[in-house]
Amino acid sequence: MRFRYLVISLIVCVSCLAQSASLCVDHYPPHQVVLGENQAEGYAIEFAKEVVDALNDSLQIVTESNLEECLKLAHSGKVDLIMGLYKTPERSRFLDFYKFSDGYSSTLFITFYDHLNISSFQDLANKRIGVVRQHHYFDEFDQSTSITKIASDHLGQAIFRLKRREVDFVAVSRYQWEEVKDILRSYVSQVYVADFQYKNDAPVFLAASKTATLPFDRQQLAAVVERLYRQKRYGLQE
Repeated sequence: MRFRYLVISLIVCVSCLAQSASLCVDHYPPHQVVLGENQAEGYAIEFAKEVVDALNDSLQIVTESNLEECLKLAHSGKVDLIMGLYKTPERSRFLDFYKFSDGYSSTLFITFYDHLNISSFQDLANKRIGVVRQHHYFDEFDQSTSITKIASDHLGQAIFRLKRREVDFVAVSRYQWEEVKDILRSYVSQVYVADFQYKNDAPVFLAASKTATLPFDRQQLAAVVERLYRQKRYGLQE
């Protein structure tokens, strides 16, 4: 009986050692490009791999259709990590944040209607703006209660609403432009970009679920991300 318990203990121990760090990924090129179920590539994936390699661990990719689903999984502790998040009070309740970039995004406002334009932030007040649910654009825009924001689950749905005239503009990241072209294909030449754009210098973080049992120490994780941040290891720089 003693040997039986020993074998069971060894199996459990090996199982623990084999645990990989799980990274939840939605399609956000060029940072995160979903190739198929639980398969992805991009700057964020390479950086996350470098982090877990430094911690002598391996990375398991979990793909989801949108960021909101990733946040739900992290909230319940079903995934360990999410890359490329902005820090907000709501997210800080269930995520620890580790800065890896000083910011790399701009917000653009696109439309099909050449008679419409946005020249300043104030012009947003009388427009219907399509946004992606749980996507952070910039604080003044996100926190405004005077702007009509119509949320979609993903960028494709937001652009479909623009084509159906359910919104006047769609807010997009500068780095979502390739995805916009993929969605619109031959229609991309009909897109107009508003004069008003916002450069977001807010830092960007790798986030770890507070409720997940990580396969490595959080202080060691913080030290590795800090070192890679100082070395400017993230692949996409301004």
